Amino acid sequence: MPLIHPDKILKYLLNSEHPHGAAKARFFVKTGFEAEKPKVLEVALLKHPQTARLIKQEPHVDGTLLIYECALETPRGPQCIRTVWLAELQGEIRLITAYPFF
Repeated sequence: MPLIHPDKILKYLLNSEHPHGAAKARFFVKTGFEAEKPKVLEVALLKHPQTARLIKQEPHVDGTLLIYECALETPRGPQCIRTVWLAELQGEIRLITAYPFF
C-alpha cells in the first residue's frame, strides 16, 4: 500500500509559506482541500495511482520512480495533476510530490 508521510501534506502540499510548495498549496486550497483536514487530501492522493494513468517509470538509486497524470478527485471536482511515487527496493511505495498538470 502506498504511503504518504504526514509532513508531506501539512508542511509541503498545504503550506502556503513553504519556499517550494507554496504554489502547490495555493492550487490544492483552490480546489477545496484544507490544511485543517489534511486526511482528505491524503485519501485523494492515495487513490490517484488507481484512477490516473501511469505515464513513466524511471530507474532511481533507491528503486523506481512512478509518474501518474490526471484524474484527482477534489472537493470541487476532478483536476488534472501529476504525482511522483518512489517504489523503493524494500517494497514500500511513497509519495515524492504532487502538482497541477495542465
